[in-house]
Amino acid sequence: IQRLPADSQTAAVAAFAGRYNTDNLGPETLVWIGREWFDHGMVSNGTATLEFLLDRYPESRHAPEAQMLLARQEVADQRWDDAFGHADAVVNGAADLDIYVEAVFLRAEALRGLGRYGEAITAYNEILANRAAPRRLKPDALLGIAACLCAQNEWNQANAYYQRVYVLYGAYKKQVAAAYLGSAACFEQTREPQKAIATYDAFLESDAARGTAEAATARQRRAALSQGATP
Repeated sequence: IQRLPADSQTAAVAAFAGRYNTDNLGPETLVWIGREWFDHGMVSNGTATLEFLLDRYPESRHAPEAQMLLARQEVADQRWDDAFGHADAVVNGAADLDIYVEAVFLRAEALRGLGRYGEAITAYNEILANRAAPRRLKPDALLGIAACLCAQNEWNQANAYYQRVYVLYGAYKKQVAAAYLGSAACFEQTREPQKAIATYDAFLESDAARGTAEAATARQRRAALSQGATP
């Protein structure tokens, strides 16, 4: 399916799934179909498939991946309670290391969404401390900690985490853009407009700014600060 043109893949997934009665499929096939549905934007189909897997094969070795995939989609949909439930089940159960680590991150995201900031920070720090965690999760974990600290008005502490993102993880441009804007916003909150302007300038001069909505935001905020605006 992945070898097909992008605009043909969803129909191919539907055609494949339609050939078989779900009752006759094993957990390995079900988790694959559920993942494919999610990857191609068919959320309700993917949810139904994975929930069927969990109901029919709760003890399967593929059940943790199904729970992780559901949690990932629920985080994207900001369904924090559901996301926490599925991610927590993986974290407290038996799962392959890569699925476990992803679930720890999703659990942290859900905890942040639920306003349980201290627990979220602990979970994010587990990602940062785990050498087996994929590098791609590290800048997101730092951004998550920074967001938790901002929610508690801990601007200086949050700023330190934002700065770590663009200093250490320059290859991740989306996260770098978010980190520059977050850092500048922290300087605005601490009434340090010149540092905020310098941060916006550094971002606008970086590769991460090219062609992004964040660059437009940075220019607007920089102009407003130059004219004496406050947060």
